[in-house]
Amino acid sequence: MAVVEPNLILAFAFGLVFGVIVQRMSFCLSTDLAQAFAGNYRRILTWFAVIFIITGLGFQLLGAKAVGQLRGYGLYNILSGIIFGIGIILSGGCVIGTLRRIGEGFLHSIVVFLAWLPGAAFTVYFLNNVLGPTYHIPKKMPLLGDLLGIENIVIYGILAALLAVVLYWVNKK
Repeated sequence: MAVVEPNLILAFAFGLVFGVIVQRMSFCLSTDLAQAFAGNYRRILTWFAVIFIITGLGFQLLGAKAVGQLRGYGLYNILSGIIFGIGIILSGGCVIGTLRRIGEGFLHSIVVFLAWLPGAAFTVYFLNNVLGPTYHIPKKMPLLGDLLGIENIVIYGILAALLAVVLYWVNKK
């Protein structure tokens, strides 16, 4: 009989709840950013607040670690950002939005997801090996508090208060 770790059950429950929330709110970061440039910035600010709270609680209070790794900085980041943006424009949304639309039954999104898989595999199995020696990876990921010489939880509190003021101001209108 297989043993299931409690963290795996917690992660599955979180993913299930977050997936339901994403589907019910029709979340797509690229669409919401486009709406922000059109003047409707309440929705994106609310989503940033939700993301900030989840990551803040996870990283600062629960001691969670990032899943990915810092891959450096430089020209590759700029080029990959441009290619990523073009991909979002061509596909009609971000990965989360595409997965949400698949769950809603949009066949176009299944095609988009299947077209995304070779690119992801190319990056993981080829590009990372080729470009790996050129990455400038620091020994320790510096956080804002480390750079300012302040405890990171204090920075989190200040940013949370600032975010609360901004959300109050935006939703007051």
